[in-house]
Amino acid sequence: DSKQLDAKRRAEYNYRWKAAMEKAHLQISYAYAGGVSAVHNSPGLIDKQIELISDSTEMEDLAKQIVAKDSQFRCLKIDRDSQDSQGEFYLFLVDWKTKYLYRLPLMAFGTILARVFEDQLTANALCFVADASSGCAIEGAALESKSGVAVVSEPLWMVQLARLVQANLYPAEKIQKLFFGLCRMEAWFVRDECKESKTVLINLPGQACTSTLLPIAQKTFPEDRHVFVYDGCQASIEFANNSIREKSRGKVASSLESALYDVSQDPIVHSVPLPSNSPLGKSVNKLVNNLSDLPVEQAQVMECWMGSIDAFFKLKEEETKNGYLPYVLKLQYLTDGAGNYKDESASYWTLCSILQFITGSRSRQLSEGLIDAAREFMKDYNERIKGKSSSYALSEKDVKTMEECVFLHKKILLGNKTLQDTVQPRQHWTLKEASKKGGCACCGPEVDLDDEDLQVRGRPVEARIDMNMPGALAMSGTKRKSNSPKGRSTADSKRGYVDGRTQFAFDPSRFQ
Repeated sequence: DSKQLDAKRRAEYNYRWKAAMEKAHLQISYAYAGGVSAVHNSPGLIDKQIELISDSTEMEDLAKQIVAKDSQFRCLKIDRDSQDSQGEFYLFLVDWKTKYLYRLPLMAFGTILARVFEDQLTANALCFVADASSGCAIEGAALESKSGVAVVSEPLWMVQLARLVQANLYPAEKIQKLFFGLCRMEAWFVRDECKESKTVLINLPGQACTSTLLPIAQKTFPEDRHVFVYDGCQASIEFANNSIREKSRGKVASSLESALYDVSQDPIVHSVPLPSNSPLGKSVNKLVNNLSDLPVEQAQVMECWMGSIDAFFKLKEEETKNGYLPYVLKLQYLTDGAGNYKDESASYWTLCSILQFITGSRSRQLSEGLIDAAREFMKDYNERIKGKSSSYALSEKDVKTMEECVFLHKKILLGNKTLQDTVQPRQHWTLKEASKKGGCACCGPEVDLDDEDLQVRGRPVEARIDMNMPGALAMSGTKRKSNSPKGRSTADSKRGYVDGRTQFAFDPSRFQ
């Protein structure tokens, strides 16, 4: 029975997330105490060093201390306290200079922290990166190019906040205030790393959390920059499962800094849905039935991927107050190395445009040194990806079942709104392009590319979409795996919008 199987899988997801959070908490304890033996030899050692602050005046004073010019505070975790019989959630903070620990009521202090940061002027912009690709290379390219961008990468508290949102324990308004305060605190911590770009890049945790955190990030920071990175469903499934097989186990974090980001190195953030009641399954008819036909290691990644894409298009459709206009990055444009990042190649223009967007330098030319450093990083990154084991690949039968699951999602495939296209690899790129009419919803959109565009992509002029070919939608993706089933290549549309009333709102050609 598919419902019984789904319930069993939900229980397994819940167990795996619980184990991952316990491991993350242990890593922090080991790093803070100075090793595993210190924790085991002195149980309760860390608890005795934590100061509880619950008085409103004292919380105000601490919040003001956090925004002081020379302060450095980090959020260690969001968790219940074992000594609290009420089961209330707390925010655990650390003064990075003194390593002094604080425990504060989560929402009470989160509201105060948000208010204090709202009154605090900052010269740094934020750029949020959301993922639907089982991991991406933007963070490394921004760092290695020495672009002057500070990076906050998938902190533990974001994962824990996503779990709280899924559990529906707090009102959305309070969650947004908490998210605002903690993000600003993270940016304040790395403020000295911001150079000429005056930008803090914040990577949201992997695609398992994207559907929950992306709407919060957009509503809380509508004026800041946003990037949405996607890949094909098949590529995401294969890459996530290869990452699971290659993950090292039993490694203790060497420092408190690495312990805070230990969970971001765990493939669970890309491959295991948050332990909810599967809202995606409720909104998509027969999805639970079709997912039951796939092995759990494929079904769980597919659900994460579909949830991320679903959240993206819901924002485009429903966010009417502030709008949602991110840089939409097709991962293949950045990581397949077409043209080896040489000047004027498609990969070169994609690398330039994403760096321009992140650094906010669209109006001025990037330095040659910055671009050279970024493309050298991407070359090394691609080599590492090729060097990874490619032992996990979907069979033709799995691919067909996967496609059937994807096509069940009517909001992804069909809609009544015009949807923004992926940023194309061109010198004069844009986040928004005019639509072209043509095609129909039953047979799919026709492709209209001029010879120049096709030449830039290195594809034959005769390339066309064949929706009758198995895998035309989800089989596509970045060439991260060498032994995946291969389908006929398709061309990209020059069209920036797709009218869902007469065409596919979620254009299958975007996932080749």
